[in-house]
Amino acid sequence: MKREFERDMPSDIKDSLSRRHRRVEETYVDGMQSVWRDEYCENPRPERGPLKLYHICTKGTVRTTLFREDVDYHKALNIAAISAFALEVDILAYCLMSNHVHFIVAVINDENAGKFINRFKQLYSYYFNIMYPAGSVRSDIAEDRTYVAAGSVNAGGRAFKRVDATIKRIDSIPYLKNCLAYVMRNPVEAGVAKTPDAYKWSSYRCYFSGQGAFQNTSPVTAFQKRGLMDLLGTHTDVSASHFRITEAGNILPESFVDRALVEQIFDGSRDALSRQIMKVNYYTLEYELAYSDKLRLTDDAVLRIAGTLSMDWYGKSLQNLDVKEKIRLIGTLKKKSNANALQICRILELDQQLASELFDI
Repeated sequence: MKREFERDMPSDIKDSLSRRHRRVEETYVDGMQSVWRDEYCENPRPERGPLKLYHICTKGTVRTTLFREDVDYHKALNIAAISAFALEVDILAYCLMSNHVHFIVAVINDENAGKFINRFKQLYSYYFNIMYPAGSVRSDIAEDRTYVAAGSVNAGGRAFKRVDATIKRIDSIPYLKNCLAYVMRNPVEAGVAKTPDAYKWSSYRCYFSGQGAFQNTSPVTAFQKRGLMDLLGTHTDVSASHFRITEAGNILPESFVDRALVEQIFDGSRDALSRQIMKVNYYTLEYELAYSDKLRLTDDAVLRIAGTLSMDWYGKSLQNLDVKEKIRLIGTLKKKSNANALQICRILELDQQLASELFDI
């Protein structure tokens, strides 16, 4: 998400600005009050509305290792950063495990949490299918039907096609702390690292790292727009972002993770974060995440999706559809919104019993 301040200002400018009054904006997350400080900010950030927090996790793949070499992890992080920027999603934390991923995000629109993970899965799958085509020497996915060979018309998105994502709402600061700790503790519980800081594919190292992380990196303004897009392998224009590019041509995690908020949540103390990681009930959260309901959109969000479908399919507004036309929308609307029968029929102004019997929703 766009920031109105430079994280990498020279120390003399930073010291000058720090003497000015620092703007403090109070934002409410579903009744939960938190303070977001834009330090060193000369221009006030525009009002964005209430933010909502989500923990996103993909289910683990059984037959396939999603990340096999460092380049795969870097590519996944680039995709996550660019997808978040494009959808105005803040990434508070992440952890890339060999067969699944975790993200904790802040969004304004509920539907963007789902859009973010769907875009991430599709783009990474496209990359994976090219790098590791079925039947290749480097691939062990030939027997896994969820993957197809590179070059197939429908290759993009197939690697994750049958890998569901759970999107769980975070509704309080204590629960947010537990979720952050849970994500950071994943590598330890999996036995791939003795401590969270020993695992380099989570956001743990981003916090409390100061400006030193930006050494030997370049701002996006140092690149031509087209050259930057080619370097990152994207069609998205990120020239307005605050990304820092490493010498290897990757997006520096410290430049897209909302470090300031996480550090503030833990009172500016790495020890407080470490203590939370040690005490969090990992298996309780694991159970909650595994059995939580999928994300339900608000009526307004479902209505917008239905309106778009109506225009795409029939070239007219939802209000002008007849009953048969509305019924034809049900299956696609359910798939796109994850809405239940009651919500869909409420949005489409249909008799719930009739729609349920016809389409088993």
